[in-house]
Amino acid sequence: MRSSNLPRLAPLPADAERRRLTASDLQGMLEANIFTENDRIELSDGEMVRMSPQSVRHEAVKSELLDAWSDRRPRHVKLAVESPLRLSALLEPAPDLFAFPRGMRLAAVGGAEVLHVVEAADTSLSYDL
Repeated sequence: MRSSNLPRLAPLPADAERRRLTASDLQGMLEANIFTENDRIELSDGEMVRMSPQSVRHEAVKSELLDAWSDRRPRHVKLAVESPLRLSALLEPAPDLFAFPRGMRLAAVGGAEVLHVVEAADTSLSYDL
């Protein structure tokens, strides 16, 4: 069953036992088709977070940023759009844009290698800060 078909659940009690997920756990769920790449899920401190749908305004800002960066970036820099960025085993956001060295594979990029990150926040401003 895909996660986008699941109902939203009530908040858990504060004393409920929780299990933190890792980026590897999420990758396994993706490979098992529990959810798809279109489900807009991020990992934040070991918790799977369903991200809000993006507004037209958000998409327009992201498009303009990508266009501006593409024209001005040095040749040794690559750009990624909404790609997972593994910062630790428990933290894997998917920022709107990030820049990294051209010689690297996208899957190998981590926090130490990222040159610049942009998250165009609209409804997620409090979460993104």
